[in-house]
Amino acid sequence: MSLRLTDVAWSAGEVRVLDGVTAAAPGGRLTGLLGPNGAGKSTLLRVVGGVLAPDAGSVHLDGADLLALPRRERARRVRSSSRRPSQPGRSRCARRCTSAGPRTCRAGAG
Repeated sequence: MSLRLTDVAWSAGEVRVLDGVTAAAPGGRLTGLLGPNGAGKSTLLRVVGGVLAPDAGSVHLDGADLLALPRRERARRVRSSSRRPSQPGRSRCARRCTSAGPRTCRAGAG
């Protein structure tokens, strides 16, 4: 499933939190969202999930405009895309590595 964001903007009152975010996450690949605290990562994910309505821009999942879909359909599509790990063992390893810390994680430990 591919995700495409185009010129997404969102403000909290007078403060512009997201300003013209354009990004793509191609289907079949793992894509990370990295940035310092306060950069807007969680806000962006809330816009993608439909929890927050953007001031501007578009969000497409496999070509479908997520923001135009009814709330239940949007939730179904976002949920189903996040629950299809291509390699289930890796997600188990990732959970263990993030909870235990990087020094205890070994590559390939599944």
